Amino acid sequence: MTKQKMNYADVFAGGFFLLVGSGVLVEALRMPHFTERAVNNWTVPGIMPGFVGFMLSSLGFLLLIRSIIRLLSSKSARQTQSTSPKEAEKTHAKGAITGWPSILICLVLGTAYVSLIGPVSFMLLTFLFILVFTIVFDLPKLLHKQGCGKRLALILLYSVVVSTTLPLLFERVFMVRLP
Repeated sequence: MTKQKMNYADVFAGGFFLLVGSGVLVEALRMPHFTERAVNNWTVPGIMPGFVGFMLSSLGFLLLIRSIIRLLSSKSARQTQSTSPKEAEKTHAKGAITGWPSILICLVLGTAYVSLIGPVSFMLLTFLFILVFTIVFDLPKLLHKQGCGKRLALILLYSVVVSTTLPLLFERVFMVRLP
């Protein structure tokens, strides 16, 4: 897919996510707040759908604006250079996992993660999922560049931080007990 077609696809996707997110946000705001029952504001039914709707519409808006700016700048610059498929492959790291294999790996890792929630501690499982996922998709960079130890240390750090803060966020802020 050429860059111009990708920008048009991003305009469509950004508009779609903006509309869907706005709809979810509006419907979340219409949900009952149970103010007559003196319910805590952070436990009303529309909090999580409202947050998801807000994020969808915000990110859709950003994607829409970014792609429109790219379309306008590419038209004003009148770039006639087209990227051939062989040139596009050069932008990926050598040996990078792309296309259907990457989708298959995501499905397998995601299914394994969801299937093991419960029998395995949520924090440990999340740590392992993030660690394995990041290493699998970052492997070409890890093998072909210097500073492999620093990169692995960052991956390990991110895995620890996310796997410890995610349960705290859900249990303390959203008051949802995780398995």
